[in-house]
Amino acid sequence: MPKRPPYFSEQHGSWVIPLTGCVLCLVDEDIAKSLGQLNWCAFSHRGERWYAIRNPVQRHLTGAPLIRMHRVIISAEQGQEVDHRTHY
Repeated sequence: MPKRPPYFSEQHGSWVIPLTGCVLCLVDEDIAKSLGQLNWCAFSHRGERWYAIRNPVQRHLTGAPLIRMHRVIISAEQGQEVDHRTHY
């Protein structure tokens, strides 16, 4: 069970996956139920954009890159360039 389970927000009219630092990630219900089973962190790139990320299992041993939620949602291959819409 995640430390911060997903929930439906009446205020936002959307499902929410809570991230660290009181940051919220608004997602569709199917994404909330699948990716919401994991803990996600808020990561700010140069203070300009927020990303939902998590560490892969045993990253300290493998050196694997961080896992970005938007890449998981679209099943992006490693090295594949992706773009996503940012909503504030």
